[in-house]
Order: sequence, then C-alpha cells, then structure tokens
Amino acid sequence: MKLYSILLTSIILFSCNEKQNTTITETPKALQNNKIEIKSYSRSYSDLVEELYKELLENNTELKKLEDAIENSNSKSISLENNFNEFNNKSVNYYKSAHSHTTMIKDSLLRTKITAVINKSTLNYDSKTYDLKYLLKEISEKKSAIQDYQTALKIILTLPVIEKYQKENILNQNEFKTFINTQKSILKEEEKLLK
Repeated sequence: MKLYSILLTSIILFSCNEKQNTTITETPKALQNNKIEIKSYSRSYSDLVEELYKELLENNTELKKLEDAIENSNSKSISLENNFNEFNNKSVNYYKSAHSHTTMIKDSLLRTKITAVINKSTLNYDSKTYDLKYLLKEISEKKSAIQDYQTALKIILTLPVIEKYQKENILNQNEFKTFINTQKSILKEEEKLLK
C-alpha cells in the first residue's frame, strides 16, 4: 500500500509540476523532422510516448530516480520469483520422482505405506510454502500495478509536450486552400478540353 501511495504521489507531483522540470523548451528530438526519410511503401511506427519520456528523463533527476527504483523493483521481483521457482521445482520434481519410484515396489502393502508417507510430506511442503506462494502472488499484483502507474505517468508527462508541439507547429490552412484552388482550375481545364 505504501508503494501505491508513493507512485500516486509521484504521478500527481510530476503532473502538477510539469512546467518545472519535465517540460522541454525546444522541440524534442523525437518530434523533429530531421529523421531519415522512409520510402512510401514501407510503414514505420515509432513509440513517441517512450521517446518523449526518455527525453524528459534526461532533464529530471527526480523522475530518473523513480525510474531507477521501478527498474530495481522489477529486477528484485524477477529474482525472488526465479529463486522460489527453482526451489519449488526441485521439490515438485522430487515428489514426482518419488511417486514414480513407488511403482517399482512389488509389495502392495509397502507401496501403499510409502505412497502415504510421500503424500503426507507433499502436504507438509504445500503447507510450508503456502505463505510464500501468497506473497509471490502479492508481489506479482504490485508489479502489475507499478507498471500500470508507470504507463499512466508516461502519458501524463508527455501529453503536454505533444500538445505544445501541436500548438507551435500546426500547419497553415491557407496552403491547403490554395492547393485545392489549383486542383479546381486543373479540373476545369480538363473538363474544358474534354468538351
């Protein structure tokens, strides 16, 4: 819950203080027209939210610290999950192997007793790892929530950047209107020649 409140506070602070450290005064590199021209038959997609966010990161130490904390959190959660899975897989594989070995016991009474011992040990193991599995589930849910808030933060912080770009770089309608008039005159000339 503490992590949620930290992330929510961060989003609110960053979005409220966007003019302080998160604004880019010049046109962001991601929005500049000096990129390599792409042939018309190929489709290109660039993730402008990510590109603009990376530029904001370069100019904001608080935001960079938050991103580092998120990255460390993701790494730690992966590490914890991998450690548990490695541990758990050994135990699960052992029980599978033990059950497989019981099939080699010819004495049915002994086989039943050994199977009961294995089953009891399996239940004990499941009981011992129940809390760990619950904690892993909670870690996974928190990781998902952190990713959601991170995505929201990226959008909230980059939205003013694209809106500023749109405001400063909107195309002049007159050029379009002039071109339409040129097209109309061409059409008239074509119609005239067809008659």
